[in-house]
Amino acid sequence: MSEPRLPAVPTVESRPADDDNLHQATLQVAGKRLVAYYGRGELEAGAAALLETFAANAPEAGSRVSLGWCDLVLVEQGKDLVACEPDFEAEPYFKRVEQVTTALEVALAQNEFLKRYELTADPCGFRDRLLVAGASLSARRLVMHRHSQARGGNSGWYFGPVEAEAINNLEEFAKPMAGRLVTVRPALLAALTMPEGSMVLIEDDRLIEVRDPQGQVL
Repeated sequence: MSEPRLPAVPTVESRPADDDNLHQATLQVAGKRLVAYYGRGELEAGAAALLETFAANAPEAGSRVSLGWCDLVLVEQGKDLVACEPDFEAEPYFKRVEQVTTALEVALAQNEFLKRYELTADPCGFRDRLLVAGASLSARRLVMHRHSQARGGNSGWYFGPVEAEAINNLEEFAKPMAGRLVTVRPALLAALTMPEGSMVLIEDDRLIEVRDPQGQVL
């Protein structure tokens, strides 16, 4: 079943992918060639499925589809329509990069995470805001707690220190978009679609403890 089609965007600013060694998936549709560039061979099936999703929705320049946590856009390059993901190095991510590597990797990681812990997904979009206490995202140890479902641009995720003393001394909070994790703490992305009430303890980018909404250690 294809993803629902989102409203087309008239013009999209994009830039070429930085990696010259990207893999390429293609699909001919009504005289148009759809192209998806991706960085690892393991993503081939996902790239092919993505093009099939675009093909099912009368693809044209500016067409968008949703892939898990982010949307992808077709950009016209000569006779090709190239699938582009958000440029995660340029918040608030209005620009696009002409590949889909990160989008596919994150979607795959999130699906595998949910299957591993037998959890049901609660969506979290790349533009949804996180609540981050102090410099928690750069801390060796931190806790992730989802206190609510995503709504109104708020992801429902809180990131904070583990130690009680650090919590008591907090004075500043930031609200970066979830896409920021791609560049500052990519290991945390897999857990973003955990349901409301879930909690994860992180140490050196390793998941030390995962709790479901009922507080049970998984």
